Amino acid sequence: MRRALFVTTALGLLLAGSTASPVAADDPTAFTDSDTFIDTNPCSGLPDRITVHFAGQVHQHGDRFVAHISRTGTTDSGYVMDHGVQHRQNNGQVETVQFNDRWRHADGSIFVVRGLAVFDPDTWEPQVDRFTSRCLRT
Repeated sequence: MRRALFVTTALGLLLAGSTASPVAADDPTAFTDSDTFIDTNPCSGLPDRITVHFAGQVHQHGDRFVAHISRTGTTDSGYVMDHGVQHRQNNGQVETVQFNDRWRHADGSIFVVRGLAVFDPDTWEPQVDRFTSRCLRT
């Protein structure tokens, strides 16, 4: 799950960054994207088809950037994420991605998914890779 979300966001940021001109380097560029994948639902333990939608802005200075991303989503089993957040930044030495999503179901069950990754932007070699997915209420 985390790899799919990180890669999707990275592709969206690359596309958004490729449209920015040097004259507009200080203005943020808006982008949207979505990703659908299969992962295990932490409340049921069963595979679930998950769709995440991204809407954000990237503020770029040369090869460095900061992005703030709002996330929403649904699962085939009926969970809804209506206000996830993600931050991504590259300072030229490391790239950091962190996100926090809360998923709710009409039956009252809730799960959260959190991730933090820090990696070398040149080699994509991970330095930190923390990911949690847990059921809060069933």
